[in-house]
Amino acid sequence: SAQDWSRLGKTRKYKGSVDANAIPITPIIAFYGGEVREGNASVRCVLHNDSHRSASINTYDNLYFCFTCGRGGNAANIVC
Repeated sequence: SAQDWSRLGKTRKYKGSVDANAIPITPIIAFYGGEVREGNASVRCVLHNDSHRSASINTYDNLYFCFTCGRGGNAANIVC
């Protein structure tokens, strides 16, 4: 808590927030076993047990959308 930090003589300094759209989606999809090319690609959805390529990824905008489960968004939506 803030009292604990002030008691220790330390202060919290936040350098700013992270832009979720700036997080690259390619390494996250590759971590879950997807094969990703640069640009627009179709891959297996990493959010459900998928047997075919039902997700579309745009690496330029760092966005994805699965046509089977209907989930999509940016890289933060995959890991959160």
